[in-house]
Amino acid sequence: MKILTSYAPLVWLIISLTSASGFDAGVSKEDFLALKTLVVLQNDIIRKNEKELALQRKVIEELQNERQILGQLATEVRNAAKHMSYLDHLCNNTMVSNGHLIEKRIPISETIAFHVCFDHNVEHLGTSHELAFNIVITDTHSAYEKHSGTYIAPISGIYVFSWVTPIYNGDIPFQLIVNGEVKGKTDPYGSGGITTTGVAVISLNEHDVVMIRTNPTFQPLGRIESGIYKNACFSGWKI
Repeated sequence: MKILTSYAPLVWLIISLTSASGFDAGVSKEDFLALKTLVVLQNDIIRKNEKELALQRKVIEELQNERQILGQLATEVRNAAKHMSYLDHLCNNTMVSNGHLIEKRIPISETIAFHVCFDHNVEHLGTSHELAFNIVITDTHSAYEKHSGTYIAPISGIYVFSWVTPIYNGDIPFQLIVNGEVKGKTDPYGSGGITTTGVAVISLNEHDVVMIRTNPTFQPLGRIESGIYKNACFSGWKI
């Protein structure tokens, strides 16, 4: 019979009472039987708790497996969104000539710029959360994909990027990402409303992918504010 350590004194008492001296210790047979019954009841409770603990461990393991699966699905969705972004870029920047798919050539002197914003507050942010600004105000070459929040450089050159991120009651570090590499950082934090603006001048090759995301090593606190009185925006232009 399995008995927890915390009940050892009680077990020792019963063993003592059942020694060669019988019931000479001054404890009646009725009291002894009552103590024995108590130990049996306690062991029943222990076994029940052990079964419940095993069940809880199984539930926790299943939840952890589900969380891992959801994480894998989220990664697949993000990759699919990036793929769709590239396909959209090809549709907007290629044409068929003599049965061949060729890229549309953009005059070097042509203005290239984009400006996108959120029209709502953004809450429940996670690490490496890519900001998919949903309102496109300017996009001269249809190079911004609002479903993934990525901008694909239409031609090579020097670009200026700016990101404005008002937050409320929190700490949300942001990163400017180019082809998976960090090229700029901001970290608005504090109580109440606070806004930071990041600016970066970067040399891009044609088809380079640019985005804004939260820091992968810090869980964001608070929310991004964007609405009637202020906007969270992402902008860029070729100089």
